Amino acid sequence: MKEALKGFWKALGISSPPPGVEAALERGERLVAYHERWDGGLKVTFQGDQPPWNVGTFHLLPERGDLRRAPSAAVEVHGERLWAEVASNLVLWREGRRKKAYLRAVHEERLRDVLEGARFLRPFLSEAGFSDLEGALLALPRLKDGEIRQEGPYIVARKDEVWALFRGVLFGNPALDGAFLVGDTVTLPLREGVEIALQGYFFEKRVSLSAMSLRWGEERADYQGKGLGPSYPVLEDHVVPRLLRVGLREFAGSAFLSARIAALAEEILALRPEEFPKALGGEPFFRRVWLRTLSRL
Repeated sequence: MKEALKGFWKALGISSPPPGVEAALERGERLVAYHERWDGGLKVTFQGDQPPWNVGTFHLLPERGDLRRAPSAAVEVHGERLWAEVASNLVLWREGRRKKAYLRAVHEERLRDVLEGARFLRPFLSEAGFSDLEGALLALPRLKDGEIRQEGPYIVARKDEVWALFRGVLFGNPALDGAFLVGDTVTLPLREGVEIALQGYFFEKRVSLSAMSLRWGEERADYQGKGLGPSYPVLEDHVVPRLLRVGLREFAGSAFLSARIAALAEEILALRPEEFPKALGGEPFFRRVWLRTLSRL
């Protein structure tokens, strides 16, 4: 984390932060450094997790260059966890060896801002373990409308004026992950004629359930969330099963569904988030669904 911060200072033209910053890191305190575009300086704040909640704030000016031309950027470090935001759209997360990244740029101007920010913060990205990120970002402007592809550990996708980049786990399938990120309805086909379809509603760095449906043969149940329900950070672990649960609770509690659709919803709800999607659709899963169905008749 110290090396990552050194890369951040270097990118912003600051050769050495105040000594209090390094001491705060040694004590395991939470440190946040952020720069707002059009501002000529950088603000650094650190705070302890234990009383008396010591807070220290520094305002740093670069020794070279002019930060008013630099894109907005923020870095938070706490123990072994790092979070960063570039140009208000690109979000990075790291804990130990686990790394995640998320970008959803609506309109080409936002995409250009992110590309500019990544170039500016190249020393930080390298030290933070994201040296391969810039190559994936540069692939975004070359994508054709509707194209989804893998760039190293990153998924990149485009639909109309939406460009998306992701590193992490959503559905565990690059084609499904990319389609979901650009706002398409994603369908999970299971055995025995069962399909689960869902669509996300994205707002800044969060996602909520826009719509969902369960189909089993000729029987179908629909949920229109319209993005009004609970929202979750896109980089949160198990975000797709969390969204599924929002609609499934509506299905499982409905008195108007067929017995087997209700049983299907209940059985999916009974799965632990970490079991998704591997446990869906197997023989043991459907055996339990049929037992639930019989118990409702």
